[in-house]
Amino acid sequence: MGMSTKQLTKKVLSKTGQALLEVLGAFGDAAKAVNSVPYKRMRTKSDTSYYRGLRELKDNKLVLKRKRYKKIIYVLTEKGSRLLRKKHLPTKRHDGFSTIIIFDIPEEKSRQRTIFRRYLLRYGYTSLQKSVFISSYEISQEIKDLVQELNIAGYVNSFDGKMTFLMK
Repeated sequence: MGMSTKQLTKKVLSKTGQALLEVLGAFGDAAKAVNSVPYKRMRTKSDTSYYRGLRELKDNKLVLKRKRYKKIIYVLTEKGSRLLRKKHLPTKRHDGFSTIIIFDIPEEKSRQRTIFRRYLLRYGYTSLQKSVFISSYEISQEIKDLVQELNIAGYVNSFDGKMTFLMK
């Protein structure tokens, strides 16, 4: 029995592969040389995992490998671009409400708390306090999945609300 598109996507996009796809997507059509990726987290990966991720993306036709000015570059394909847009475009709210996420994650789960906080900042949430974030986007399924994956569901709450100011 064949794999569904969702299962295939999860299999194909390992953490390294997903990070590489995001990096390439950030540059749009302008390809970057492999050795000049600016993200600090990419520099901490071993060469093996880095190139394995690139090979997976290439094998699944998400990027193309090319030579330009004696350097190897990778260009995001239309398929890779569609996948990137599909995965990361949050839905803007048009009802005048904002999404508020409040969490109180214990110190024993500080690593998960840091990952969650960085994810929220990266995807358009604004920090009001260290554990209170607000956004004009609807809460995405990705955030819900991340909360489950990090095993922090009991510590995270989301609300829809409007800001009002009291004046004297």
